[in-house]
Amino acid sequence: HPTPAYFQCDFETLVKGAVEYNKIIEINESSINVKKGSRENAYELLKVCKKYNALVAVDTDSHFCQRIGKAPCALEILKECDFPQELVINADLERLKEWICDKRKNITF
Repeated sequence: HPTPAYFQCDFETLVKGAVEYNKIIEINESSINVKKGSRENAYELLKVCKKYNALVAVDTDSHFCQRIGKAPCALEILKECDFPQELVINADLERLKEWICDKRKNITF
């Protein structure tokens, strides 16, 4: 989770590397809600991801069964950032499957 304040992450370097190596940036609901500075940093990270057309995945990081699949804060931030849905890799199951199969040639769905 790259957004908590205690990481002191250079988002430009992180995102450029993610794009270069075809990696996905995680937007984590639990971090946004619990870890200091994470909400504010999520806005900054998404701005940089948008600038470089970096793929992101939104997840819950649920440690409690009733929170699985629920990411209202992360989704709200995406909306407020006017973040392109086509850059949210797990917004479309088929696109996610294609990405996985491209990365792991031995996997099929």
